[in-house]
Amino acid sequence: MKSILYSSTATPSMTTDVLRDILATSRRNNTRNGVTGVLLYRSGHFLQLIEGDDAAQEALMAAIEVDERHVNVTTLLVYEIDERRFPSWTMGFSAVDDPEAKLLPGYRKSLQDIFLAPAGTYAEFLPSLRVLTRWYTAHAA
Repeated sequence: MKSILYSSTATPSMTTDVLRDILATSRRNNTRNGVTGVLLYRSGHFLQLIEGDDAAQEALMAAIEVDERHVNVTTLLVYEIDERRFPSWTMGFSAVDDPEAKLLPGYRKSLQDIFLAPAGTYAEFLPSLRVLTRWYTAHAA
């Protein structure tokens, strides 16, 4: 089983209703396909961690890459896992506003350092991303 972490940028048409639709569709599809994870949204950017078997991951990433609700889909990390970090979450979600974000472990003013990092260097961000995912495990809906 593997875990994939990717980032993307929302299109200008992103609204609260569109986010709710993404979450509902993700939960339904992920339940059917045995995928778990968490979706984070802040200031027009997504960061999503998905877990599951290889075939499910490949199909999901193919769909994500052509989804017109976001652009600049960038795979940050792909790694093998022995067990799921989010075993009961078909898709946890949190939309974080800036005042709340400042309280998060691993807080960054922006994700630009991750988005602009050369391919293959994303592993250096893994420790802070793990801290953030632990926080979201406790706080996401």
